[in-house]
Parts: sequence; structure tokens; C-alpha cells
Amino acid sequence: MLSTGITARMFSVRSSYATETQRRSHTPRTLPLVLSLRRGARAATSRRVTRVIYRRGELSKAAIDRNWPHQVALRAEHCSGHDYVTIRLFCEGLSLCPRGHFFRRDNADMNVFCFAEREHAERFRERFGGEFISPKERPKWPGS
Repeated sequence: MLSTGITARMFSVRSSYATETQRRSHTPRTLPLVLSLRRGARAATSRRVTRVIYRRGELSKAAIDRNWPHQVALRAEHCSGHDYVTIRLFCEGLSLCPRGHFFRRDNADMNVFCFAEREHAERFRERFGGEFISPKERPKWPGS
């Protein structure tokens, strides 16, 4: 009983601190604009301007293509649920990039698994199927 009351008071103090901190810092509306202005904005496409939001420490698509050039595209429906766990356990000893790519082709969503070594990509493809795809032939934008 006593520990529950202490925990409740701790959370109430933290939540009030968080709201006070949020009031002093940027509001959620201006935060994406501030983030996008750090490293620039993309050129206007048709009628709207698309802003690029970079997150500190996140691998860029170009860095992934440069350091993990051996890529295997697998249908997204084969990468969810228990299949996701199986894929991740299989890839523990392999040179899999922590972040991959995603694109859509012929009304099918595709997940791209990127490897630093060709042998690891071949072992992955033998086990789970999919197809090799080079970074140059992969669609760069969702609509293309």
C-alpha cells in the first residue's frame, strides 16, 4: 500500500515537471520546422515543399547503401509476426544493417535487408527467399 502511494506521487511530480519543461521549450507545432531547418529543405515538388527531417544518430539511406551494398528485397508479409523473430534470430551473427529500406512494387510492400558481406546476403536469401536488388535499381521515392 505504501509503495503504491509513493509511486503515484513520483509519477505526478514527473508529469508536472514534463509539462512545465514542454511549456518552456518548443511547442510540438514548431518542433518539426526547427528540426528541418538544421540541415536544409528539399526543393519544391509540384505545388508543395517537402521538408526533410533528420534525426541525430540515425543512419541515412545513402550511408546504408554505401556501407551495406548487398541488399535482399523480401515481401513485407513474410517479415511480420513470428517470421520477424525468426529473421532477427537468424541474422544475429550476420552483417545486417540495423536499419533497412522499404518500397512498394506492383501493390506489394517490400522490406530490404542490407548486408555488408555478400556471403551473408546469399545465406539470408537461401533461407528466406527474396531477390537481390542493387541500391541503384531500388526505387528512391514511395511514388516512383
